[in-house]
Parts: sequence; structure tokens; C-alpha cells
Amino acid sequence: ESLTPLYVRDNLLAVLLRGKNDVLLCREIELPEGVIALGKIENATRLGEAFRELYTAEFGIDENVKPLPVALTFPDESTYTHIFKMDGPVRSEMQSELQTRVAGYFPIASSELALEWCALPKSSSSTETGVFVSAIAKEYLTQTFHALSSASLIPVASENESISLARALLPDHVSVTAIIDIGARVTNVSVFDDSSGLPKL
Repeated sequence: ESLTPLYVRDNLLAVLLRGKNDVLLCREIELPEGVIALGKIENATRLGEAFRELYTAEFGIDENVKPLPVALTFPDESTYTHIFKMDGPVRSEMQSELQTRVAGYFPIASSELALEWCALPKSSSSTETGVFVSAIAKEYLTQTFHALSSASLIPVASENESISLARALLPDHVSVTAIIDIGARVTNVSVFDDSSGLPKL
């Protein structure tokens, strides 16, 4: 089943569409003040209306149309990431160990965060396993999903903005490469050095 990439910022929504001859087209709509501020949703109802306005214009969705699956990209400033070094190989109890490590690293209590993690390729000369952790505030995630659902949009996947950029711009195997994303309010620098597609910095 095809997914529709959806991009959310403080002041706009954007959707990536595939047009004729597989040409990618970006459609966007500006958000009024007071909907999202500094990565925090302040008016989930109005955000849902904006989602519906954007998708109605592009897809003609209405109450009788099957909900549209979307893949959601979150701005890096709304998420927290870090690579933790863990002793030994990947194991089932690693989740609880990561919760403990996260509690002392991220600025939000681990109980208030939604966590996803994956093990990085392990060096044959190392006994440690690198674990990439991505976290986002549960409240922000819940509000976003609520706004999407109210617009007949069903989130089935989400990821960090820097990871999305890497998948779009980098080949399968890369040497040390930096992606610099210059925005109106925030400039993000992400460094990649292997084929995992995960930032090392």
C-alpha cells in the first residue's frame, strides 16, 4: 500500500505527491499563528482542519472516502536522538536498560517519551553495541495523531527529518557526509558515515 509523505512545521504543512512521469510535487499550506509554536501543538482542532483543507484540495477526500495512510516526518527540534553504547550484543532486556540510560540523558522524563531504537552495525573489534535511540514527547505525538485522524489521515509511520533527508539524498554507501538543512528559525547539521541512514552527529 502506497504512503503519502507528510511534513509538519510551525508555520506550514506540506505533502509530497507523485505526478506524471514520476515527477515529485510538493504541495503546502500555511498555518496561522497559535496552531504550532516552537514544535508544540497548541490547537489540535485547528491543525486537523488544516490537514483536511490540504488533503481535500489535493485528493478530494470527504467523510465517505477511505482514510488515507500517511508517513509523518517530525522536525529534528521536536525530537531527541542519541547513540548509546551498550555492553554485549542486542538482547531482549535492552529496552529496560535504554529506559534507564534515557532517563539521565534527555531533558524530559522517560515516562513522558515515546521511544524507538535500533542496533547499529557492530564492529568485529568491539564488544559494545551502538544503539540509535529516537524519542518524542508522548503528548506531542498524541496531539499530532489526533489531528491527523480528525482529517481522515491515518499515520502508519514516522521518522526524524534528518533521517528522511538522508534516505532522499544519500546513496546506499557513503563516506563521511554532512547534510546542512538551513531553515528560517533553525539550522540542522547531520553527519552520516555508513549505509545505516542514521545520523552519527
